[in-house]
Amino acid sequence: ARDWALLVDYPHDMMVFPEFIFVTTQRPDIVIYSREICHVILVELTCPAEEGITPAQERKEARYTPLKASIENQKIWTVDLMTVEAGARGFVARTMNTCLRKLGFSANMASKV
Repeated sequence: ARDWALLVDYPHDMMVFPEFIFVTTQRPDIVIYSREICHVILVELTCPAEEGITPAQERKEARYTPLKASIENQKIWTVDLMTVEAGARGFVARTMNTCLRKLGFSANMASKV
């Protein structure tokens, strides 16, 4: 089993991005990392109106792609950036399933979630 750490950014308990990975003021909603394999996963959640899901995804990717590139440019860490969109009226975008599958959920379990 790999040694993974999980950081979640809550309004009442704001996280600091792990400085040993990269010094930044940005705070993705979820940061999962393993020092053992030097891999970091950035997850950003957005809850737009259903008709705004694609633009919201594009905004979040544009916001965090430079951070991803900066971390990768150090040639130490590998980085996955995942956006997850859940519509304000209950629609959950396909990005949720994609994220869960990349995190190791089975197809069946990801669908149930």
